[in-house]
Amino acid sequence: MFRDNELIFSEAQAITSTGDTAATKSIDAVKGGDATYNELFLQMQVAETVTSAGSATVQARFETSDASDFTGAVTLFQTGVIPKATLVAGYVLAKTRLPLGMKRYSRVVYNVGTAALTAGKFTAFLTPGVHN
Repeated sequence: MFRDNELIFSEAQAITSTGDTAATKSIDAVKGGDATYNELFLQMQVAETVTSAGSATVQARFETSDASDFTGAVTLFQTGVIPKATLVAGYVLAKTRLPLGMKRYSRVVYNVGTAALTAGKFTAFLTPGVHN
């Protein structure tokens, strides 16, 4: 699978606290020049197995906005709520073609619910192809 450093939202990013945590990077589509984003796929996966003292869950979403601070962000895609037992290293949360409606900026946001995580890392990126 081909991965471009400019199209990575998070690379083994530790996510532990409850609530929303934005990926470490966002993507500015204008910097892509003449690139066509409609041929890309969004992939989100677990890089390190999730652990929690409670019954934690994780949900990830793909947001887009006209503003770099994501004021007025719109969610174009989100996963279901996934229990911690499912979130083992290598588990793929999402593998989908980019949805229509993208604005200039895009990012991934992870939401931890029910209980904080004691460990767990996530990776999200855009790629021109995915393995089935």
